[in-house]
Amino acid sequence: MEDTPINWLKVWASVGPLAGILLGFFGQWFQQRTKQKHEDKVRFHQLRVDTYSNFLFMVNKVRANPKQKTDPNLLNQLHRLSGNLFLVASKEVIKQAQYLLRDMKTTFKDTNETESEKSTHRDHFIKFTNAVRKELNTPD
Repeated sequence: MEDTPINWLKVWASVGPLAGILLGFFGQWFQQRTKQKHEDKVRFHQLRVDTYSNFLFMVNKVRANPKQKTDPNLLNQLHRLSGNLFLVASKEVIKQAQYLLRDMKTTFKDTNETESEKSTHRDHFIKFTNAVRKELNTPD
């Protein structure tokens, strides 16, 4: 029997379209995966921003009106928001939020705060805000 040489041109003509289809498929898959990961990061970042701003809004609401400080619904709302915050925050933000929550509980127990307590709360508020800014990579 005589050995027939392989005609690589014919082989490539047969396999080439299949290779093109597979490359196109994997290229689309990779592009979709990359896009989805980016969108997930964006959505998670927005969730963090919303959670932190809602938490800060409620902290300010509790602190701003002494008459509302005796409303237990405010404390319940603050705890609900803190639960959301603990799900999405870094350890440092959680630590600073816990200081703020402790301040809020103290405020609810005693509506007549001393200047020292007010100063401590301001410090905790600033530290929480700075921790959030650092976590979100917010420029100064």
